[in-house]
Amino acid sequence: MDMFLNYLAQVAYLCFHLLGAASRLVFQPRPADYVRHLADQPSNDRPSRSTLHNEELIGSRADGALQRLQEGLKAYRLTASIEAPQKFIPRSHLQRLVRESVQEILREQSIVEDKKIPLFSQLISEEATQLFATLVDVKKEHHIIDFLEEGIRDKSLPFVRTRKLRRLGSGLLTRQKKPIQTINDWDWQSIEALENKQYRVLSPVFRSGAHYELDNLHILPFIEQETEVENVPMEAGGYGEVSRECIHPDHHEFQTSPARDGLVVAVKRVFRKADFGLERKVYLDLGPIRHPHLIELLFTFRKKDKYQLVFPWADGNLKDYWERSPVPEFTRDLLLWSLEQMAGMASGLACFHEFTNPAHGHTRFGRHGDIKAQNILWFHAENVLKIADLGVANVRGRDSRSNIPPSTVADSPTYSPPDIQRQQHISRKWDIWSLGCLYLEYITYLVLGCPAILRFSSLRREPSSQYPELFTDEFYATDYESVKPSVNDWVAQLQQNSRCSCVLHDLLNLIMTEMIVIDSPTLEVPHSGCTRK
Repeated sequence: MDMFLNYLAQVAYLCFHLLGAASRLVFQPRPADYVRHLADQPSNDRPSRSTLHNEELIGSRADGALQRLQEGLKAYRLTASIEAPQKFIPRSHLQRLVRESVQEILREQSIVEDKKIPLFSQLISEEATQLFATLVDVKKEHHIIDFLEEGIRDKSLPFVRTRKLRRLGSGLLTRQKKPIQTINDWDWQSIEALENKQYRVLSPVFRSGAHYELDNLHILPFIEQETEVENVPMEAGGYGEVSRECIHPDHHEFQTSPARDGLVVAVKRVFRKADFGLERKVYLDLGPIRHPHLIELLFTFRKKDKYQLVFPWADGNLKDYWERSPVPEFTRDLLLWSLEQMAGMASGLACFHEFTNPAHGHTRFGRHGDIKAQNILWFHAENVLKIADLGVANVRGRDSRSNIPPSTVADSPTYSPPDIQRQQHISRKWDIWSLGCLYLEYITYLVLGCPAILRFSSLRREPSSQYPELFTDEFYATDYESVKPSVNDWVAQLQQNSRCSCVLHDLLNLIMTEMIVIDSPTLEVPHSGCTRK
């Protein structure tokens, strides 16, 4: 491993060594218990508050099994939160309603002879609940046996239209591109109703690591939360926009806290397909590697030519965390937790800088490229900080790990080293500089409070050499050969503050001698010289 990676281990060692006496306080994530939205639990079995229907109302308005199923399918439709007025039927309600009524419907509607009813009831319940519900919805339930005998099941959905077959038949194919013979004699209104209404029962069930290619008619199972939440605005950046969504509990298979309101996620809509492919590839390269301080990609999907990545929803970023308590009470618990998070971020970055995907056994080398407080997410329930936003990250093989041309690099100028201006090839050392800048801001917060971070920024501001009417805010001098004197002066002031304990004093020395360094000749941790008690 390169020498600068040793530094990351040294940061973690330093922080955790000083935490040794309080090791019993080291944070462990809360256990998560996933509670399914089961139909046999009355409290879960009721529709959302957005519908006025319930089982008693369905029973009172419907005499036969077919009518009860029709009413039930209508009662349990939910409006998708971001695609209103489109509605979908949650998976558990759909399966229960069909299984409870299919045998009686087959008998009372004389769809199949009595001796075959048990066989077809079981087949529909196990393999064709979505198909049967759709046929009921378009009032074509008598054709269910024809579909089954043609080999069509739920796995054949969605049916897709093809204009080439209009003159030869129905114009609809199965998902496997097989023409559907059963509907050749249907009128076009019925065919179009079948094509459109099938999507009410086809909202996807999201699974870890999967990618979904969705039709424009697919209805996303995103719902309004039934608990009161703060109004969270959509955030936009150079590569995409992020919104807060809630997945219906029937339509995901992720472990989560006990809640009937669904799984809250962050949906990142990427503006360009190429950017989506690059960011998704980073997570594919990482594979099943999980680190408590690296954000996890849950799944991805494409719909209406928009590419989207889905992550766990955070309660804010590190900047938000600082601003919530702008002048923190300097307590032992806060200091310990902050040091744990700094060590964790260093460990997570080291994990990303060099990892081996067990799927193929190849060692890969990553570079984040945009470490800053806004890209460090805070999860309140777990009480943990995680490195996020790999939109400009890069993963390479051993031969090209440090051979990135500076002209191809996008950066956040404040937290970037002068490598681009110096026309140096970009390596993972870039992240170490940025992490050092972040640590300086973090220590500033602990010692002086959040407003001091802005004062520190103002001291670094200088007129741009290219555009004098604009100001720059970097940590390096305008000659690109040294750190700004204002940065060194600020560190000296922090070390003289009464709140700057020995551990913070040592960490500041480490930052200025091993992280925010231009052409550093060594990465050994120096003797701290700290004399504070």
